[in-house]
Amino acid sequence: GHAAAVAGVLGPRRHQTVSLHDHVYIGADRKPSRTRTLQVVEAIADGLDRVPYIYDTNAVTLELGQGCAGAPGPFRQIGDLVYATDIPLTRSLGLGETHTLEYQTSYHYDGRPDERGEREYRRAVMGSLENFDMRIEFDSGALPAVIWWAVWDGIEGRILEQEEVSPDPQHSVHRYLRSMERSVVGFHWCWPGPAG
Repeated sequence: GHAAAVAGVLGPRRHQTVSLHDHVYIGADRKPSRTRTLQVVEAIADGLDRVPYIYDTNAVTLELGQGCAGAPGPFRQIGDLVYATDIPLTRSLGLGETHTLEYQTSYHYDGRPDERGEREYRRAVMGSLENFDMRIEFDSGALPAVIWWAVWDGIEGRILEQEEVSPDPQHSVHRYLRSMERSVVGFHWCWPGPAG
């Protein structure tokens, strides 16, 4: 599967993620515009100086912030729908040291907001992850008719379970998971139909 292919290309894991926070913005055009990610990593090998960034499209721009050094490397394709690059850290970590990094992903989709892939935001975890936090904020001019929190059967599988959620006064939905393992989770939504 994907995980084996990815591990084969990236080599042995040198870090684990202690916490991960995704804050996604959906623009007035109903398209995902950007995601701000705050990630705390712990070195599980000595001399960790970069962490991999994996994405299911190369139609993204990665801007590095706090804790990141220089520019990311070029994206390379490592699977059918999987691309990777490296995020260099501002310092090299010794075994067991932790480091906080912040980066922003901007999307360049063709813009078919009715396509399923553009009406969802998911996070795939190949190993295990603790303290995962996902927040999706919708522009006030682009509020979905219905939003669901869901768990998928793998990256290309069907939805295993879902529940309807309601946005808060800031037009956002939020979910915190204490831990997750080998899982694909996230939100998906549908837009209001044309007025009758």
